[in-house]
Amino acid sequence: YILRQDIQSLYRKINSVLNLKQENDIKDSPQNIERKYYQNFDTNLPFLSEDDYKHFTGDIRNEYINLIKNLDDESIRNVCRILTRLKMNYQHDCNNFWMCKDEISDLMKIYDSHASNILELSSDVYSYGKYLLPKKQISTTVFYYKHFIEELSNISRLKDKSIIDAGAGIGDSALILSEYTDNKVYSFEPTKKSFEMLLKTINLNSLTNVVCINTALGAENATASITIDDDASTLCRKNNNNLDTEEVLVQTLDDYVKENNLQVGLIKVDVEGFEQEFLKGAKETYALKNLLYCSVYIIMQMTFSRLNLLLKVGILVINLK
Repeated sequence: YILRQDIQSLYRKINSVLNLKQENDIKDSPQNIERKYYQNFDTNLPFLSEDDYKHFTGDIRNEYINLIKNLDDESIRNVCRILTRLKMNYQHDCNNFWMCKDEISDLMKIYDSHASNILELSSDVYSYGKYLLPKKQISTTVFYYKHFIEELSNISRLKDKSIIDAGAGIGDSALILSEYTDNKVYSFEPTKKSFEMLLKTINLNSLTNVVCINTALGAENATASITIDDDASTLCRKNNNNLDTEEVLVQTLDDYVKENNLQVGLIKVDVEGFEQEFLKGAKETYALKNLLYCSVYIIMQMTFSRLNLLLKVGILVINLK
């Protein structure tokens, strides 16, 4: 009887260890890492509106040919991958997409190196290595890839130039951009809440070369109503009465650059679909052949014509999100 109990106990222990190992194998699998990663970011909302889905999944032959005309092979592959996924999402009515092996490998590196580097220090302060932020808004684009600035050629020429941070948000980009110049970073953020967070970020990190400006950048000097959806805000979405709005000042980058006699070396743009209006007010500045970085949100009704415009003005890096 005692021997039988021992055997049963041993069996339960072995079974428990085997189950635990199986659970750990499942937890550590690439598919599960991918799933957990997207659980943190997936809003379960459609990437595009119904009309935009129809546009991108319809007859796009001429637009596609014009878009890829001057792109390198890797960029063309990325465009194809994005459009193929949009078509599959629309056809199968889902917001998920398959991942290639190289993407799964990169995702696991991000999970290891990026997610594990985010630490909550208190209820209102988070860290990413040496960087401190007032909220857990710590994206891979900004901190892990550092806006891909290292991939630009001759970045040493930025050292004595001003950097424009259009759409500064909470100041996460300013932390990274400030390291590439001995001059100043000019961070433009129009909404009151985000601007206050921007100031907190600058203070938390004791940055002395970041100038914070509480305005938007657009095609003309004016006031405008901006739609606010939690942490995001945009000047190009009509309010549906379910979202907050705020009256903000808008100025052109060209006027600001001239008034302050700036020598601009890099422009980072993240204006939630307002890129075209921004560029209209920055013609003189980007005509000087400055480096230009633009974060393009495909979710904000992006069209081929707008992508072509961005490419024509000399944007070197486009981050399709």
